[in-house]
Amino acid sequence: GYYLNNFVNRILLKKSHSRQKVVPTLTSEVTLSERERDVIKYICMEFTAHEIAQKLDVSPRTVEAIKDRLMERFGAKNTAGLVFYAVKNNLID
Repeated sequence: GYYLNNFVNRILLKKSHSRQKVVPTLTSEVTLSERERDVIKYICMEFTAHEIAQKLDVSPRTVEAIKDRLMERFGAKNTAGLVFYAVKNNLID
């Protein structure tokens, strides 16, 4: 194990409390482009970035960029979080 003195313990404790997860919710102000909706829909249908790119006639890097932007926008840490957010907020049919 490691020994951490009281000063370090207090700093770590403060940092851990300040990192509370904030889950944004969809509001009427949030709008998605048609391309963003398509990417979310296909991600929820378990298509890969390459498959989505073929369907939308864009590069796989474009699909990844859209996905990354949506994850950042919605506070998702991974694809599962993005899918959860999409389902919870009725972004997909």
